Amino acid sequence: MQDVIDTLNKYGSVSAYDDLEKAAENEQTSGSGELDNAKTDAKAAINKLENLNDAQKAGFIADVDAASLQQLVEQAVANAKALDSEMAKLRQEVESSNQVKDTTKYANSSDTLKKNYDDLLAVATALVSKNGIDANLATVQQLVSELKAARLALNGVDSKVETNNNTDVNKAKDSLSNKATASLKTTSLPQTDETEENTSLVGAMLATIGGVLGLGLTRRKKEDK
Repeated sequence: MQDVIDTLNKYGSVSAYDDLEKAAENEQTSGSGELDNAKTDAKAAINKLENLNDAQKAGFIADVDAASLQQLVEQAVANAKALDSEMAKLRQEVESSNQVKDTTKYANSSDTLKKNYDDLLAVATALVSKNGIDANLATVQQLVSELKAARLALNGVDSKVETNNNTDVNKAKDSLSNKATASLKTTSLPQTDETEENTSLVGAMLATIGGVLGLGLTRRKKEDK
């Protein structure tokens, strides 16, 4: 009875109180309905993402179901899209692996470099498959980075090209050596002639000097007599 009296004093009538109570219930129901609609839309958006595996999608859908606010629902969808974008990069690396293995860079690389690439590729292949594990964004980003680095580290070269390059280098060396030898021969000939000419001149000068000295000695002998 006291409750009725208190209600009449506060709201003026019992019917006024009932109206306020129904309005509050409708507002709460309306808010809950909007959250449910947001969750339904979010799940549909997550399921449409093409690069997430089933476990990853299930993880984000669980986040949506547990969300108590529409903002948390929207955040779950944003996180799913960010991971889907990174998974697309990883999928591209996997799909291009056959082309990589057809190159001489892979075929002629060391066993260590090839094994490193193959091991990372196996992890990536399992992850992008439908039955892959629920890997988070940081894990996928690291795998993408390491797989790219392993691919770029492949350093095999074409043995035929290397042989041709070595042959060209040797030919160039032989050509330079021949030119240098010919140049030395060409420049030595004038030096030889000059030496022979100098020798002839010196001999003539010595002969002349000897003749002069000889005459001088003869004259001195005559004078002494």
